[in-house]
Amino acid sequence: MQKNRRHIRDLTEIAIVSALLCLSALIYIPFAVPITLQTLVLFLSLFTLGGRRTSIATAVYIAIGALGVPVFSGFSGGIARLFDATGGYIFGLLLGAICFWILEKIMPGNSLFSAVKAGASLFMIYLLGTSWYAFVYLKGEGFGYLISICVLPFIIPDVVKIYIAYIISKRVPKPL
Repeated sequence: MQKNRRHIRDLTEIAIVSALLCLSALIYIPFAVPITLQTLVLFLSLFTLGGRRTSIATAVYIAIGALGVPVFSGFSGGIARLFDATGGYIFGLLLGAICFWILEKIMPGNSLFSAVKAGASLFMIYLLGTSWYAFVYLKGEGFGYLISICVLPFIIPDVVKIYIAYIISKRVPKPL
C-alpha cells in the first residue's frame, strides 16, 4: 500500500512540474533566444523533487510539445519546433536535469554543492542550446558573437532565477 502511495505521489509531482514547465514557457520576453521562466521552474523542481523526477517531468514536457500542443515559447509546438534554432535549449532543459540527477548521486546536498550542481546543469543547458543554435542558425559567425547573443544576456537572469528557486525550495516542505 505504501509503495502505491509513493508511485501516485511521484506521478502527481511529475505531472505538476510538467504543467508548470508548459505554463512557464508561455511567459517570455522575445529575443534571439526567448527569456522564459522555465529555468526558475526547472531549478525549483530540481531543488525540491530532485533530478530523477524533474528529468521525467521535463521529458514529459518535451513530449507534450512534440505532439503539437503549443507549450514552447511563442505559444508554439510540434516536432519541427524542437529542431529549429532554439530547440537545443528545450533539450538542454532535459540535459541539465539529468546532469543534476547524476551529480546528486555523487555530491552531498548542502548549499555549496547545490550551487555546484545548479551551475553544472545551467552550463549543460547553455552548451547544448548554444551549440545547437550555432549549428542550425549561424553560419560563419565567430565564437564571441555566438556567446554574446546566446549566453551573456541570460547569465544574470538565470543565476537570479536559480537563487530564487533555491530560496523558495528552502521554505517549501520537502516531499517524502
